[in-house]
Amino acid sequence: MAKILIVDDDPISLKILSHHLNDYHEVLLCKNLNETLSVLSDHKVDVIISDYWLPDGTVIDLLKVLNLKDPRVPLIVASKFSGSKEIAFSWQQGAFDFLMKPISVERLMETLGLALSFGHLDHDQNGFKRDLIFNKLSNPEEVFHFEKMVQEAGVPINFATEIIKDTLTETQNIRDQILIHLDQIHESKENESAIQSMIHQLHGVASRVYAERLSQKCEDISSAFHRGEEIQKSDMTAVLADIKTLIIHLQLHLDHERLASRAS
Repeated sequence: MAKILIVDDDPISLKILSHHLNDYHEVLLCKNLNETLSVLSDHKVDVIISDYWLPDGTVIDLLKVLNLKDPRVPLIVASKFSGSKEIAFSWQQGAFDFLMKPISVERLMETLGLALSFGHLDHDQNGFKRDLIFNKLSNPEEVFHFEKMVQEAGVPINFATEIIKDTLTETQNIRDQILIHLDQIHESKENESAIQSMIHQLHGVASRVYAERLSQKCEDISSAFHRGEEIQKSDMTAVLADIKTLIIHLQLHLDHERLASRAS
């Protein structure tokens, strides 16, 4: 049983999240940043789920404290009133993932499971074994299919690994470009066209590594755009969530290959 800290000044959100988690984990509740810091000084927690906006600060303030005191604790941001800048700031400070409210139970449990299994991927110390974590992945081919890529492309494993490296860099760059334009997506046709261009690039990158779920989402958005429909911010939030998952799995794959190479 893990210890989960939920931080939110909305009592209904606290009640809903704790209701979903109480049967599986020990849950601690806080309503503001100061209360959270006090609890963290007395308790060792496994995962933090926090709203972005708090009465006495933001989740960025909390992430900065964690980065200094306990950077291996994964923090999941769960918020309703946040834009692409807030998402970008959260990821830059080391947030594990960003969930938009209302959060489905399935999405909550999936993300929490990833956080508990992977820990904080940016910190590889104190015996943090990424090869063991990689072996715990359930159905990683649902995110991207390395073996299928190798078979279809007919390339050696070492060359395929280089493709994964390039894909990781391209995916991160596309994510950053999407975030730049997302807040003003409907303010001008140029912003929407820029995002569509990013979606087109992302579709190619995702298809390359057989990231079929993400590829399908890109295809659906592009088809709607070419039919004259507006790109919906909710659809882009879902794409960003899948991008985050793909980045995690690509990085884990590369770390696994690196560790295996060292062992040999």
